[in-house]
Amino acid sequence: MDINHGHLTNPSESRYIFTEPPQAMTFRLRFLLPTFFFAWMGGAFLHAQTQPVQYSPHGGLYANPISVSLSCATPGATIRYTLDGSEPTAQSAIYPNSPLAFSSTAVLRARAYAPGLSPSAIGTHTYFIGISHTFPVVSLVFDHASFFDSLTGIYTNYAQDLTANANIEFFEKGIDKAVFNQLAEIEIQGTGSASQPQKSLEIKGKNSLGLGEFHYPLFPARPFEAYKRFVLRNSGQDWCVLQFRDAFATSLLLDRSDIGDILLPPRLYMQAWRPAVVYFNGQYWGIHNVRERMNRFYVRQHFNWEENEFDMIENYGDVSSGTADTWNHFQNYLQQTESGFENNSVFENLKKQIDYHNFLDYCVFNIYLENQDWPGNNVRRFRHRSESGKWRWLTYDLDFTFGLFQNPNGWNTGDPSPNALARLLDASSTEWPNPDWATLLFRRCWQNPAFRRDFANRLADMLNTAFVPQRVSQRLNEFRTLYQPEITRHFQRWWFDDFNTTWLDNIEKARYFALHRPDFARQEILIAMDEAYDLAELTVDVQPAGGGRVEVNTVRPAGAQFPWKGTYFKGVPLPLKAVANPGYEFVGWSSAALGSADSVGLMMTAPTYLVAHFQPTPVNVAEADTARVTIYPNPFREVLTVSGDVFKRGDFRVQLLDALGQVAGGETSVSHAAGMVLFNVAALPNGVYFLKITDNDGKETVSKVVKQ
Repeated sequence: MDINHGHLTNPSESRYIFTEPPQAMTFRLRFLLPTFFFAWMGGAFLHAQTQPVQYSPHGGLYANPISVSLSCATPGATIRYTLDGSEPTAQSAIYPNSPLAFSSTAVLRARAYAPGLSPSAIGTHTYFIGISHTFPVVSLVFDHASFFDSLTGIYTNYAQDLTANANIEFFEKGIDKAVFNQLAEIEIQGTGSASQPQKSLEIKGKNSLGLGEFHYPLFPARPFEAYKRFVLRNSGQDWCVLQFRDAFATSLLLDRSDIGDILLPPRLYMQAWRPAVVYFNGQYWGIHNVRERMNRFYVRQHFNWEENEFDMIENYGDVSSGTADTWNHFQNYLQQTESGFENNSVFENLKKQIDYHNFLDYCVFNIYLENQDWPGNNVRRFRHRSESGKWRWLTYDLDFTFGLFQNPNGWNTGDPSPNALARLLDASSTEWPNPDWATLLFRRCWQNPAFRRDFANRLADMLNTAFVPQRVSQRLNEFRTLYQPEITRHFQRWWFDDFNTTWLDNIEKARYFALHRPDFARQEILIAMDEAYDLAELTVDVQPAGGGRVEVNTVRPAGAQFPWKGTYFKGVPLPLKAVANPGYEFVGWSSAALGSADSVGLMMTAPTYLVAHFQPTPVNVAEADTARVTIYPNPFREVLTVSGDVFKRGDFRVQLLDALGQVAGGETSVSHAAGMVLFNVAALPNGVYFLKITDNDGKETVSKVVKQ
């Protein structure tokens, strides 16, 4: 490498080479280093920061007027403040060293200045006076122009890619101070719904503003202690209709606490939710639903994947993370392979590319909801960038459901009848809501009989559990009760009148959809599937009670839920599985045609009542800790004898049980002296029985015996 006046002539080299001799370099460094050190120290001193302003009391919700004192620990500091949301500057009002009195809601921003020091960080506290809410309260404080300037404001120019900075405080009900209070970057969120007077906001943590995350478990049901981003949603297209439609629809599968474990958990990725009221610079701005941000940050948080570890594709092919290469390759395969998926080996190749059960549940849910803004919109799929990575789908933006919008039926009808499955199977459409690119994967899957069976049965399972009309109606009541204390003020803010009556009418339209949608959804299957020709009610029970349970496809009734009833499709094989409880074993079905296997496929042709029979599990008495006991004869005919020294004490109970676990007939005689128990069993029918011995401590042993 050549040397040219102390610079590298080869830019690929990673070090500098000097032309002067080593002695000159040493002298120069000895002279310069102290100069650099003191200059650096002086600069650090000159740029040391003034201590932050202290507020007493802190921001919060107060019933009565208050006085607020400000202080700064830096000697000689001057505190300047604003009350209009703007950032304090050196020209702002000076705090008079006496408390500020507030008799109405106020936003107080303050900053301290001291000679020779840089200004302190800006502190922001909102004081809500005489205000109460049943929802959490969010305060956004910002320079008015950053939101509402005609040229640069994010609210007035919502279609542009603009951001603004604001201070955000989050107040939980029952907690007297903000659970977090920090600067954040704000961006308008949404497309069509952004044209509403009240808009959705994406709230972003930024390291450049102080904190890159909001260190608070915003959603108690989630395991996360911090969030990089979240959304204050205006309820999208449901704005000022229900004001909770998306959250309500999501809750039907996200919150299954009222139905327990009866339904195999849906494999869906959905947004957590909670309602809040928002204030802009102390002005009431209405109800916003707090939601997780459904984008690459959601995937990173829920899966603990780094940004470069996964691909995310939105709608037709917009890349949110990674690349579209794998997705495009998969789409090309589907387009070029127009048939053959009825062959299971070909279909298995397709299934290797997708999370099968996620895709199944994703489609079932949207079909039930009759989501008219899908699948041609609101589609985000992602996969880990590995050999085993499979495409998965996010479930979000469920505004056009429960009959809110239906083309061409109109707006907010609550009509449950449009055929959502037919739209999904329509290969001729090229326009929203079901362009051919959006329906391609489902149409290829539908060619396969096993997929059609899985889809029909999973839909039936959900209709029989999570989507039972009474349950959905009750959930609607719960949302009505939750929102009612806040809804009137919200509508008065945006509609300037009492909208409560119309709001209740809108709820009843959604209820009408909920009560009647299952019937129409089942008919869509009957229309689309040649093998499904009618409906039939299935009733399953177990004998004896507590002996076990029956799994009906993905429905898992147990205990007092038996006998369990559900409606399924004639002509569609329905998987059943008998599962014995501890201490029991499965012995057969009430229908001999099903045989003795615990897992069967039931093909219903009529209403069916089916019982799974269980019996106590045989235990070798000789292996029990109680004592040595002899049973003879076995097999037996007229008399069964049980003998052992333990019976001489008279503290053991002996019972003969039939295959259903019930006490069998026959006279019993006990001879304590001889240590024998005799059963007169001549009248019992031939078959398998069980001898149960219970000691004084309740310990049981069971032995299998046979009557011939």
